[in-house]
Amino acid sequence: LPGGGLGSFNPATEEFRMFRDDKQSVQCITADHRYVYGGTSKSGGRGCIETTKEGKLFIFDTKSHTRLYACIPVMNAVAVTSLAISRTTGLVYGSTSTGHLFSFDVDERQIVDTWRLRSMGTPLMGVPETYGIIHLTGGSDGHIYGVSRTDVFKIDVIMKCIVYLDKPPIPDLYQIVEGAPGIFYIGARGHLLEYHLKGTPHFR
Repeated sequence: LPGGGLGSFNPATEEFRMFRDDKQSVQCITADHRYVYGGTSKSGGRGCIETTKEGKLFIFDTKSHTRLYACIPVMNAVAVTSLAISRTTGLVYGSTSTGHLFSFDVDERQIVDTWRLRSMGTPLMGVPETYGIIHLTGGSDGHIYGVSRTDVFKIDVIMKCIVYLDKPPIPDLYQIVEGAPGIFYIGARGHLLEYHLKGTPHFR
C-alpha cells in the first residue's frame, strides 16, 4: 500500500502522531493559522500497487485530527507536488505532476485559477522519478515564487498570471526558499544558486 502519512510533533510534550492515508501518500504540506493543507500522490514505495489515479489536495484540522475536505485540483495529475500560501490573498497555491499550477480558496472550497507552465518539474530520486517536482514558496512580497526544471517564475497573485524571471545558469532546478527579502536560494543539480530579485536581478 502507498500509505505515506502526515505526522505531527508536539515539542512541549514530545508527543508524535502519524495520520496515514491507506490509498495515497502525502507528498507536501503547508499551513496557516487555521489548517494544515496537504497534497497527495497516487504512488507509494517501489512495488506498491496503486489503487487510485489522481493526486488530491486536502484540508486537515489539527484540533480534531481529521480531514475536513479533499478534492482533485487538476484532472489527470498523479500528484500534487508542492503547496504555498500567499500572505496577500490568503489562497493556497499548488503545483502538480502535469506541470500545472492552481490556486485554491479555502473558504469557498474551490479552485480559483489554473495555469500551465512552459516546462515540467525536475524528477528526483525516490519521489518517484516518473514525474517532476515543481517547488513553490511564499515570498515576503505576497507573491508566490517557484522553480521548474529550467525556469524560475513568479505567480503574480494580483494580476493572476505567471511571470518568468531570469534564466538560471544551470537546469534541473529543485527547491526554492527566500532568505533576506528578495534573495532566493535554489538547488540546481549539485549546486546552490543565490538569486537576487531586487536591484539588478542576478544569480550568484
